[in-house]
Amino acid sequence: MESILNPANPRRLRFAIRNNDRVLVGSVNITPDEDNPQRGEIGYYLGEEFIGKGYITRAGKALIAYAFERMGYRTMYAIVDDQNHASIKVLERLGFIKTAHQDGDFTYSLDKE
Repeated sequence: MESILNPANPRRLRFAIRNNDRVLVGSVNITPDEDNPQRGEIGYYLGEEFIGKGYITRAGKALIAYAFERMGYRTMYAIVDDQNHASIKVLERLGFIKTAHQDGDFTYSLDKE
């Protein structure tokens, strides 16, 4: 609760993911790039018991559309541990492509069409 009331980065937009029963299952967020106002980082979290049910993919698609259509972003990116295979699969399903690998992390990017 503290991270919601006093977020470490107040510029980060965070959205809840709820299932059909209105149960909170996770969250998705956009963090604006400090150096480029047309670029943002996508992040997400999902409770372990909700993994594999498509929540992040559906929420990610909605978040990307919001970022491109409403916020004026031209590029979204994500940084993911190169061993986090589930997250990599999500990013690839969302259309992101691997653009860098450094210090055990992949960077994935998606440009507005």
